[in-house]
Amino acid sequence: MNAKGSTLILGIGNPILSDDAVGIRITEEIKELYPDVDTEVASTSGMELVDCMEGYDRVIIIDSVKTGEHPPGTLLEIPMEELSKAVNISTFHNLNFPTALELGKRYLGKMPEKITIYAIEITDNVTFSDECTSEVEDSIKSNAKKIMEIEFHA
Repeated sequence: MNAKGSTLILGIGNPILSDDAVGIRITEEIKELYPDVDTEVASTSGMELVDCMEGYDRVIIIDSVKTGEHPPGTLLEIPMEELSKAVNISTFHNLNFPTALELGKRYLGKMPEKITIYAIEITDNVTFSDECTSEVEDSIKSNAKKIMEIEFHA
């Protein structure tokens, strides 16, 4: 399997806020298991994420979500259509992802034709810690493998 150059796996999160780091941690696990896959990690949002995606045909985003509706560590796929678009833009620093992506398509150049978003259910995104809670930590390896199986049949 060689997705290099066409697909980017982008892990999002804050590495010092416990479970919020799960997107980053899963992306690092994928890189360890599949070194030929392009990966990036980011602790930003909006236009900064769009900059990371420029030039790729496909982007797989991995992030955390806290709904309280699923057990911690559950892997969810979030359709792009469910992300809300901003009606008013007051500053470029707070653009939501769909709005930033639309601006990227208009002004930056080649943007991905396909974006898949995976989110892992978490419980703690407020505690300062470089470790995830045990339930989320225990799901990292299996979720990394699930994502690769779904996306690359690896």
